[in-house]
Amino acid sequence: MSEFNCSLAQQCAGCPWSSIPFVDQGPRKADGLLHELKSIGLEFAKRPQMVSLGPQGLRDRADLVIVNQQGRPTIGLYHPEEKRITDIADCHQISPPLAQWFREFRQDLPSIKKGSVRLRVAPDGQRGIWLDFANADIKTLLDEDQWLRRLKAKAVVEIGQRKKRLIEKDGRLKLGDPVLYPWFSTELNGHPTPLFSSIASFTQPGVKANQRLVQTVVETVRRLGGQRWLELFCGLGNFTLPLAGQGLTVTAYEVEELALEGLQLALGKLPERPPLHFFAANAYRLSALPSLLEFDGLLVDPPRSGLKNVLEHLRNHALSARPQRLVYVSCYTPALVQDLQTLSDLGYQIDSITGVDQFPQTPHCEWVVALVRS
Repeated sequence: MSEFNCSLAQQCAGCPWSSIPFVDQGPRKADGLLHELKSIGLEFAKRPQMVSLGPQGLRDRADLVIVNQQGRPTIGLYHPEEKRITDIADCHQISPPLAQWFREFRQDLPSIKKGSVRLRVAPDGQRGIWLDFANADIKTLLDEDQWLRRLKAKAVVEIGQRKKRLIEKDGRLKLGDPVLYPWFSTELNGHPTPLFSSIASFTQPGVKANQRLVQTVVETVRRLGGQRWLELFCGLGNFTLPLAGQGLTVTAYEVEELALEGLQLALGKLPERPPLHFFAANAYRLSALPSLLEFDGLLVDPPRSGLKNVLEHLRNHALSARPQRLVYVSCYTPALVQDLQTLSDLGYQIDSITGVDQFPQTPHCEWVVALVRS
């Protein structure tokens, strides 16, 4: 299907570009990034290459809001112009297995004032849900018992910011420790490879689009060359494992302990351990970062806040001591553009830009920017 047709598109903030033909969305995203770069004095003559995966159906996780609205529980997303939730019965952005899980879940919503949920379907078909409710609502649901029991019979349930797993012990429902499961996957030498996480953990939105993103990053790194790569903000190992599987020597940093536990689990499932070293450290702390002298390339996929002190760490090295190659992955254009301006001041030039359009019907895009030190 080449076009997007949703009766709620103008009432739901999830698809602000639904009125723009899909064939025009990729070029418009590329032009938007080039305009932002030009506005800060960075001219890039080449047009970004755009990878499009279709107008809909790419998400294997969905983040939605539940609110008591007009006396009944409603699930959906905010209206773009009004302070209310648009009741969504079906969503074209999510994959067919997730759409089926969503339709079943919305038939039995909890009686709470307001909360958010994350629905997932793993590559193996396992269903999951993360409930981010107020503590008082969680206690009430645990005490009342019945709704959570019905939910637990349908899916794996996680609750709260600490990602506790809903379990039954001695005949009662309780919150147990987080349990890692292959809720997502990456691609290692052309083969799907499980990534272990909680339901609440950050991943890319869908496996299909992530496959193309990983391919783009690996192809970019291989084209730039270099054997020894430092990866900051490695997360679950979405890029780490594929790059190490290419025979590159990868040193990866991540601050979240659960993510590193997941990476360790994923490594344990591989027939051979690749040349990979990973460290539990906050890449935003200068004291935690290694000397850059020993690395040929730097791969970064930072949060929306951008690189911050990583740029200062580069500045603290002489130009010749900074990695010759840098690959920047970002879905947040404002932080990306600001950081590219600083990287230009630090002696890096943009070599290529590729956009993986895994957010159709929106102005967002996952950018893979290759830079080389001048």
